[in-house]
Parts: sequence; C-alpha cells; structure tokens
Amino acid sequence: MSNTELKERYFNWLCNQVGDCYPHNGYPYQKLLRLLFSIEFTFLMPMDENRYDDGIDLRFDFGYIISDADNTRTRSEDAEIIMESFNDMPCSVLEMMVALAIKCEELMSDDDLGNRVGQWFWGMIINLGLESMDDTNFNERYSRRVIDRFLRRQYESNGKGGLFYIDNCYYDLKHSEIWYQLQWYLDRYYD
Repeated sequence: MSNTELKERYFNWLCNQVGDCYPHNGYPYQKLLRLLFSIEFTFLMPMDENRYDDGIDLRFDFGYIISDADNTRTRSEDAEIIMESFNDMPCSVLEMMVALAIKCEELMSDDDLGNRVGQWFWGMIINLGLESMDDTNFNERYSRRVIDRFLRRQYESNGKGGLFYIDNCYYDLKHSEIWYQLQWYLDRYYD
C-alpha cells in the first residue's frame, strides 16, 4: 500500500470515528473534514501540546486496526509502517478534534446513551461556526478563516467561536488550555 493510499485509508478511518455527515441535516462534510485534515494543529498554550500528542496517538490506534485486518505482519511492524508513512505529517486539526471527542466520550460514557463520539465532535464544529459548511455550501476561504481564528485564540472569552462555549463563564477561555475548557464545559452542561 502506498503512502497516499495509507493516508486516504487513515482519513476515512478518522471520518468513521465521528461520521462524515452532520446528523441533523444528513449532508456530507467531506470537503470540510479534508480541510481540517490538511491544516496543522498549532497551539499557543504549552499544555495544548497534549492535545497534539493525542491526535498523533490516533495513528497508533489506526495501526492496530490495520494489524488486526492483515495478519501477515506484527503490530510493531505495522506501527513502524504507520510512523514512517506519517513521519513528515504534523498533527492535523481533524486528528486533534477526533482525539478530543474520543477522550470526551471516555469521560462521559453512558451505556444507555451509546457511543457519542460523533456528538462531541459535531458540537465542536457547531461552536466553531462551521456547521453550515457541508459539501453543498462549502466555502474554503470562510472555513480557513474560522479555523485560523480558533488556532490563534481569537474567539470570544466565553469560548464562542472556539471548541466549547460556556454561557456566563467564570474563566477567559482564550487563555485556558483546551483540556480545562472541556472540563468546564462538561461540568456546566453535563454535571
């Protein structure tokens, strides 16, 4: 399998983790998801490096999936192939967001509600202001501006325009690491 094929397979795997259609309108978001996959997740808060690392770690999870599907190699051989294939690729915004949605579901798992990784992910898309960017309405220039605003932390102090919005928030989310934003969001709305 070529590097291009492997990266495409990985992209599709990431999309499968959250669904490539926004549940409320049923339209595909392949263009937006590809854009998120093409943009490097950069961070201004030092502890957000953990979110970067979580995104990179998804590649190992993907390697295990490949290993399970192809019994001709060992898991360590698959991990080596994955790391070589992605060696030149920094963590993408998509990887970081999918990893964060997975972590959120780990914290909030409820057997009665099922797997809500997609719900957490699409909630972040909505708060960023990208929910209208399905494949029929996709505007790359607008989407890039929104993503850049997020990466530069130029959203509102209550998180509107970032990943998490907290009404009447006690903290300035622009100056808080993403993990704390998530915790405060969950405490406010899901406690």
